Amino acid sequence: MALWGDQNQLDNAGTISLDYSTGVVTGAGSNFGTAGALAAGDLIRIGEKGSNYVGDAIVLSVQSTTQLTIASTEGLVSANVSGYNYSGYQGPVYTTWDQQYQRATFDGSSPAVDNFVYGIPVGIASTSNTLPDGYQNIDAGYVGIITYVDGSGNLRVKRETLVAGSFVQGDGSTPYPTND
Repeated sequence: MALWGDQNQLDNAGTISLDYSTGVVTGAGSNFGTAGALAAGDLIRIGEKGSNYVGDAIVLSVQSTTQLTIASTEGLVSANVSGYNYSGYQGPVYTTWDQQYQRATFDGSSPAVDNFVYGIPVGIASTSNTLPDGYQNIDAGYVGIITYVDGSGNLRVKRETLVAGSFVQGDGSTPYPTND
């Protein structure tokens, strides 16, 4: 298993359910294990940022196109899930153990509170001057973003480049910054 790969978005057809006690993920309409889809060593992001994000987990094994097993539920913030959307990517596996990025704290408030790892493909790296106040342009790679509101009500944005590089491919399925 590599520490990270270059695919920011793998096939995410269908929805999933998770048995929290066994780590078994069952897909409905999924393509696990096929070309361009989730495979052992990839990361599965359960739920969607801004609504029902549960966390990320490492895919331990793929049993079929509709069943896989995750290595641990340690970084997940919810028990059994059913009918959730998901996405797969080849980001830094160690972020699944870093509670800093596994907190589903996006609460729709204004300004948004955000703890997330973004995969930024080279063609989508932020170069625009139209980012919201407090956000900065970022380069390609895997970047951890933490936002919070300080005691004076100011938005603070902390970023940490986890893996720098122009090798990340995909469409930037979770845009930076997320505006939901």
